[in-house]
Amino acid sequence: MTHAIVEMNNVSFHYGDRQALSKINFTINEGDFIGLVGPNGGGKTTLIKLLLGMEKPTNGSIHLFNKPIDKFKQKNKLGYVSQKANTFNRGFPATVEEVVTMGLTSKLGYFHRVSRQDKEKIHHAVEKVGMENYLNENIGDLSGGQQQRIFIARALVSEPNLLILDEPTVGVDAENVKKFFDLLHVLNKQNITLLLVTHDIGTMTHHASKIACLNKTLHFHGNPNEFQSISKDELSEFYGHPLHIVTHDH
Repeated sequence: MTHAIVEMNNVSFHYGDRQALSKINFTINEGDFIGLVGPNGGGKTTLIKLLLGMEKPTNGSIHLFNKPIDKFKQKNKLGYVSQKANTFNRGFPATVEEVVTMGLTSKLGYFHRVSRQDKEKIHHAVEKVGMENYLNENIGDLSGGQQQRIFIARALVSEPNLLILDEPTVGVDAENVKKFFDLLHVLNKQNITLLLVTHDIGTMTHHASKIACLNKTLHFHGNPNEFQSISKDELSEFYGHPLHIVTHDH
């Protein structure tokens, strides 16, 4: 029996007088791999901010792991890889191990000594993304695809149940995008629930177990086959402009 990790009930959000989200009912179940798609300005980033507790809904309620979000304290259950990770300062003087250790900050505090058990978690997270041979390398010396794996390891080190990724493949070449999705597939099979924000509709329909299409309201939330049956005209109406979908090899 699957359990709901996220439940958004009738959630709306406004930035001043501008409505960003309207009456969102959205559920993420344990084991899901959800691709969240939609146009720029459609509310995808706002939805993530609400889930991370960075914003509070104007109306409606959000539950994480069966608890109201304002009473949810186990932040380590949520892992987050931001889009800004792709613009990481290559001159930052830190090793791979040090960058991944930063993922324990919310749990340990900034000045807590790293224990042997913490070291094991760090090494295990790096192994999960296939980067165990790079622990002592400077993060700035790695390729974009390798850095991306390290940022995922940083999110994984706190052993989250839900991993949220915001446009993680922006600026990454096609070969590394394929490797990235292969990695996500493995992580999902290891009981990590995934929410991936992306513009790459074609790729998501081949990898995600569910697709959610958001443009201020949730226009669609279901399996990829149902999503692919939506007509091009209807999908363009969801997006608010004509849409051309490119399907990648998979």
